[in-house]
Amino acid sequence: MIELIREPQIKPLVQLPRLAEDAQRMVRDALDAFVRGDAELARAVIRQDDVVDQLTVDSFRSLLTYMLEDARNISPAIRLTFIGKYFERMADGATNICESVVYLVEGTMIKHSPGMS
Repeated sequence: MIELIREPQIKPLVQLPRLAEDAQRMVRDALDAFVRGDAELARAVIRQDDVVDQLTVDSFRSLLTYMLEDARNISPAIRLTFIGKYFERMADGATNICESVVYLVEGTMIKHSPGMS
């Protein structure tokens, strides 16, 4: 990340700050759901994962466009793509915690279940 600060910004980073905020909120809410045994909050966090996944895809597509426009953008855009993917993985971790919370509270296994909410 420090390397990216030294380089000119290739685009306004609309999706990455939102990805960071959403992933942080999901982790915080997942931990709250675990501590409180709150299956409803856990399900809300799980639903938010689809939003984060879409933001990750949108971010990648946007950055890919910048890479195709100018080869000098490839290195910083790839790094930004990795950062977006790391946030998406944080959200996936929060989702996994919440699936466990639902199981612990309700005895319902929802992992890998379509339409779990």
